[in-house]
Amino acid sequence: MAQIIEFNNDTVSTPVVGSNSHVVRSKVDFADKLTTSQHYSIKLVTRGKERYFLHGQSVRLSNNDYLLIKPGTTYSALVSKGDPAEGLCLYYTPAEVRGVCSSMLNTTANLMENHESGVHSEIPWPEMKRGTTTQKVGSLFQQIIQKTDKQLAGGFKNLDDCLLVTLLENMLAENLSIRQQINKMPQIKETVRQEALRRLHLSVELMHSDYYRQITLSELAFTASLSVFHYSRLFRQVYGYPPCQYLQQIRIEKAGRDLLSTLLPVGEIALACGFNDHASFCRVFRQTTGQTPLQYRNSKN
Repeated sequence: MAQIIEFNNDTVSTPVVGSNSHVVRSKVDFADKLTTSQHYSIKLVTRGKERYFLHGQSVRLSNNDYLLIKPGTTYSALVSKGDPAEGLCLYYTPAEVRGVCSSMLNTTANLMENHESGVHSEIPWPEMKRGTTTQKVGSLFQQIIQKTDKQLAGGFKNLDDCLLVTLLENMLAENLSIRQQINKMPQIKETVRQEALRRLHLSVELMHSDYYRQITLSELAFTASLSVFHYSRLFRQVYGYPPCQYLQQIRIEKAGRDLLSTLLPVGEIALACGFNDHASFCRVFRQTTGQTPLQYRNSKN
């Protein structure tokens, strides 16, 4: 069982976390703290904005953005006064992460394929900002939030860690897949590969923050400091599909959340999520989900 910790308002002090996984549910009016992580942690913002400083860089998180942090990393977290934020922090012990990672990598197929060199032991946990880009990961976050809030409302401080492990497995698998694609790049030096991933991620961040407006391929390539040709080829190689399809998925997932959480007309949601008109939105939504927007809204209520 994972322990649930809840704190509100001023979170200058860091919650005490022990030898097991922890879930921290926060509703913060102001925070300015410096700490060193003892766990593998996931910082998810569910409302408002938070800013993290680590490795000499500033990372801004807003709705549904999350940050991965490794044990031993010193970082500071800031929530500005007058701009409250809500979030979810998940803490996994190094032993838990190593165990899940080992069970994923040391399959019979991997052992046969890597019998001479052994399976790579480095844990795929890049310290970078992410958005809930996959429907599976986003759904797992929502389930954890709902169950955590339900437990807290009932006065309980524990959470079955099955969902936490499932989320961990999905995130490690996603990170491992990206790393494997990076390793297939023709560049030899690891530093070049990591720089390429960093540049691609800048364009992904732009998609998540500006999905509501028309973003051109040229703008994405410029953000990544690459030519349109090299950017498109590299993006498809790493993420498995073109940038335009990736952006479209972000818009559809945002629209899906709005359909369930608001009563806004479908046409307004379409425009707010970056679609040119109601008809094109309905067509793409149905192709992606198998339902019309109204069918999707009604089936979930």
